[in-house]
Amino acid sequence: MAYLHFDSKYAPSGFLIVPDGGDPYGREAALVQSDWDFPAVASAMGWTPCEKCDLTDGTVDCAHRTATEMISEAYDFCRDHEGETFRALDEHLSLAHNPSRPPESRREAVKKGRKYRKNPLLLSLNPR
Repeated sequence: MAYLHFDSKYAPSGFLIVPDGGDPYGREAALVQSDWDFPAVASAMGWTPCEKCDLTDGTVDCAHRTATEMISEAYDFCRDHEGETFRALDEHLSLAHNPSRPPESRREAVKKGRKYRKNPLLLSLNPR
């Protein structure tokens, strides 16, 4: 399990994904600094980009909402859940520290009880 940590001095436009019990400034944490990554992180925590159509990942417009609205809402969702632990954030930490690891397959997602997305985003997380 992992949680989000916000520090406006360290990451003024982003946040850190930290393993539960870990140090936000340690090597095990991952920095999320691109706003295009906010929807993927928020979705892993339960946020839905567009409940009307479910045809977007939050980074592209749909018939109901603009990407800008969804990215902003995703950031707010993450901010509202700062400090809460989520098992799904482990996948983002894993991708940050093992970028050559392929994304989860449909079969693996179903086995783990996760919702499978056709085009999972590979975050541009920057491990320190």
